[in-house]
Amino acid sequence: MNIVIMGCNGIAVNVAEKMAKNDHKITIIDAQPDNFLIIEETENITTIIGDGTISNELEGAGIIESDIFLALEPSDNRNILAAQKVKSLYNPKTILCLVSDPKKDGIFRKLGLNVISTTSLISDIVLDSIR
Repeated sequence: MNIVIMGCNGIAVNVAEKMAKNDHKITIIDAQPDNFLIIEETENITTIIGDGTISNELEGAGIIESDIFLALEPSDNRNILAAQKVKSLYNPKTILCLVSDPKKDGIFRKLGLNVISTTSLISDIVLDSIR
């Protein structure tokens, strides 16, 4: 599968490295070159300096051929903007959007986006572990 990830951070790198081991082709796009210091390009992982909310930069990252788009930046607003754009213009099979603010979770879902709320997940794990 071809996977485009917006944002190069710990979560994105972990996902990319695991997916690359399964022979998936991963492209990570991030506007900050220093963010790429935490990952090594391999045969299956490519990094591109660019803004994942801009159509021509997404296209340069291979969004047209992608099966999956993951919006994994720390900014909820940038993630929703990119995910909505990708859904309406390119419509890969799977789009996943990272959300930190649980109040935005419902809004993103109403827009038809698949959401992972890090705050809700961690809160649930903490509560489960103290019961």
